[in-house]
Amino acid sequence: MKAEEDEEEGVQLSDFSLLIIDECHHTQKGAVYNNIMIRYIQQKKRNKRLQKLQEPVVPLPQILGLTASPGVGGAKDSKKAEEHILKICANMDSRIKTVQTHIKQLENQVKLPYKKVEIAEDNAKSPFGDKIKEMMKDIETFSDLYPQNDHGSQSYEQWVVQKEKTAAKEGNRRQHVCALHLKKYNDALQLYDTIRMNDALAHLVKFYNDEKKRALMLNESDGAALSDKIDETDRFLTELFYKCKKDLEQLAENEEYENEKLTRLRRSIMEEFTRNNKARGIVFTKTRQSAAALCQWIDDNEKFREVGIRAHYIIGAGANSDYTAMTQNEQKKVLQKFKTGELNLLIATSVAEEGLDIKECNIVISYGLIHNEIAMMQARGRARADESTLVLVASRSSGAIDHDSVNVYREGLMHKAIQRVQAMNPTIYAEKIQEFQKQTIIERKVKKKKDLQKVYQKNPAKVTFWCKKCQSHVCCGLDIRVIEDMHHVVPNPKFKKLYKKGENKTLQEKFADYQTNGEIICKNCGRTWGTIMVHRGSELPCLKICNFVIRYEDEKMTKDTLDVWRDLPIKFPAFTYLPDDSDDDY
Repeated sequence: MKAEEDEEEGVQLSDFSLLIIDECHHTQKGAVYNNIMIRYIQQKKRNKRLQKLQEPVVPLPQILGLTASPGVGGAKDSKKAEEHILKICANMDSRIKTVQTHIKQLENQVKLPYKKVEIAEDNAKSPFGDKIKEMMKDIETFSDLYPQNDHGSQSYEQWVVQKEKTAAKEGNRRQHVCALHLKKYNDALQLYDTIRMNDALAHLVKFYNDEKKRALMLNESDGAALSDKIDETDRFLTELFYKCKKDLEQLAENEEYENEKLTRLRRSIMEEFTRNNKARGIVFTKTRQSAAALCQWIDDNEKFREVGIRAHYIIGAGANSDYTAMTQNEQKKVLQKFKTGELNLLIATSVAEEGLDIKECNIVISYGLIHNEIAMMQARGRARADESTLVLVASRSSGAIDHDSVNVYREGLMHKAIQRVQAMNPTIYAEKIQEFQKQTIIERKVKKKKDLQKVYQKNPAKVTFWCKKCQSHVCCGLDIRVIEDMHHVVPNPKFKKLYKKGENKTLQEKFADYQTNGEIICKNCGRTWGTIMVHRGSELPCLKICNFVIRYEDEKMTKDTLDVWRDLPIKFPAFTYLPDDSDDDY
């Protein structure tokens, strides 16, 4: 079913008699659930008009939405919390129902876990982190980039990513490359705040090793001396890292400055698994890389093995991260092993908070990870075993205790708002629901109109793609074709002259009827452009739009950088094996 299309082609809503929407708190804004329900509501309104005309109506399914945590949408007071609940009811076209008559029986059956908070004191001294910050300041001075945010913070990451995009659009290679490196250093600081110093250092070592391999590969491709391929910026950044690498290695070996949160985490895990040799647990952490590193930390620790801990990480299947994603099959295998007891501890990102079938746990640990009241309730819901424990491990400076208190307050707001909505006068309730539904439909029509305007205003022939790093011309919109409405490929044979094939990092992971078969790398500067895709026996270069500067041939010669293809207001034709104009010269 095409959830965003008005035309009901293929599978239609009328083909169903019952539609069950799990985790229905996601029925908001542009989410898939909401797009489906907007179609439902629009057809329901059409049916009313047909009834008045005494014409046949289109049968619609019953709707059942399930959630344990509708949340309050960031509301700070009871009025806004009530409005949030009403909007979900409007989007679901349903009344909200909760257990009331047998509430005591439910509470006896589903007991809340014991909650414990482990606060780690911040290290008075942090020579490893200070060294990385010192290196970052050297890079900022060299590139004339002066942040207003603290190194290692989320706000710094947002700032440096924006600087990288701006520099690419302006053709400022020095700032663009330095911003890329600063992002890696900021990642290392965040890793240092989460896991071991060695893990943070390994992140930087891997990055610079990869940079060195790219430089050598480019050198081999055209026979030029390596020194000719490296400019002042590359030389400065490389020399800075390798000059400081030995100091970082020595600092990383000093256990005096190791992360105290790891000590607290170790204690929480050991207490549970020592007390209960049949225990199962989940540790929630923020990033994919920290999940893998924490799993490695557990594998490296003999004491964990002595109490029978068998751990594995589980991360998302999406490709919107520097760290390799898990396929859905890989996720299923890990969860099956957890279900049978072959594994008894999962190290997970937020992917495991909801939507996955995970056996009840004896202990659930949020490791420096505090989101909103919904995520808190979802994580708590994983601790369903008898006498289970919910643990929050965080540093004192993180504000995690205050954030947790806010979530508890918002959970209370949510329950009160639900009670008020349930007790609302039916007439007033119906009026509010209709008002929110009309507002949603109007907003969707306005958005759709703007999207269509963008599509028709932009001619694919007048859109060109340029390498983000060296600003060389890569292709134009006419060269691009799409496979399965998602993979953007360039079938033009002349395009092969612009790139080299990189090593196969993903080990040819297979998906459906295609597979990734290595990277495509700019021959001029070594920037990764995307992957080689094998589709029904044909090798095709598949581009990632985040690696390019997009130029529009308009009055202002606009430049832009985008993270995903759907943000580009152009629809490209589907890939076919028939000859077309893609072989023309650029």
